[in-house]
Amino acid sequence: MSRRVAVVVLGVIAALLTPTSASADTELPGWGLDRIDQRGLPLDGAYVPPADGTGVTVYLVDTGLDVSNSEFEGRASLGIDLTGAGVTDCADEQGVGHGTFVAGIAGGATTGVAPKVALVEVQALGCTEGGSTMTVAEQRRAVVKAARWIRLNAVRPAVVNMSLTFPGSERVDRAVERLVASGVPVVAAAGNQGANACSKSPARVPSVITVGASTQKDRPWSGSNRGRCVDLWAPGKGITSVAFEGGVFRYVGVGATSWATPFVTGAAALYLQAHPDADAAEVHRELRRSATRGALEGLSAGSPNRLLFVS
Repeated sequence: MSRRVAVVVLGVIAALLTPTSASADTELPGWGLDRIDQRGLPLDGAYVPPADGTGVTVYLVDTGLDVSNSEFEGRASLGIDLTGAGVTDCADEQGVGHGTFVAGIAGGATTGVAPKVALVEVQALGCTEGGSTMTVAEQRRAVVKAARWIRLNAVRPAVVNMSLTFPGSERVDRAVERLVASGVPVVAAAGNQGANACSKSPARVPSVITVGASTQKDRPWSGSNRGRCVDLWAPGKGITSVAFEGGVFRYVGVGATSWATPFVTGAAALYLQAHPDADAAEVHRELRRSATRGALEGLSAGSPNRLLFVS
């Protein structure tokens, strides 16, 4: 394997991208927000969350973050760069960065589930577009360091977003378990191989909130990993969020559990705003409890039928 090829599973960015103007569009930017605040279809064209995430910090273990993007209203910052890359994000040729797109779903002013959270990037992954100078082993070590850094430095209440997966890794699992045990909930992607999420790290960690991707038709996205290790499903195909270039939205037609994960992270932030002393286990339990049961069609046997609901 070339040193410049990484198999960390991130969202696929390079397809079906259509720019829209952030300032000109006053409607909801996409169907995802619309879906998570109602129990069933059809969509009602509105997103009315019970809170906005004020006072909660979201830590994003990812490729980077365009902190100057107007959607983040000065609420975004770089906590630590564990890659040595010295860049704000890994933007592809169409102006989309994985970490920035993920952050927009969790906490963008227009695109976010929790539009007033503080966003802190913990840069631990190499670029996914154009190759990476980090090997998989190096990225795995960086994620382990990221979990430790957050555990020691988190401004609480806080929640961690990990829109990433590795092949099963005990080192990653242990680092994330310690982070969760410290009281900070971790939300992680199930993965994009259409396989068993229980073979992936940190998705297989029982204390992690593991997220699969659903479609606008309330079906599991075909590429989403599934199985008993998936806690919740959330919108993950045909999602609109923040581009690397400030003030511009992007629509990504390709599905990814990377996009579903920050929907749940944002929901966790809303819960923590109302319950700032809640530990990770309580957040995990309450998100599962409040989910819409039986909403998804076409789930394989063994996959829990729980769709994210923000109430």
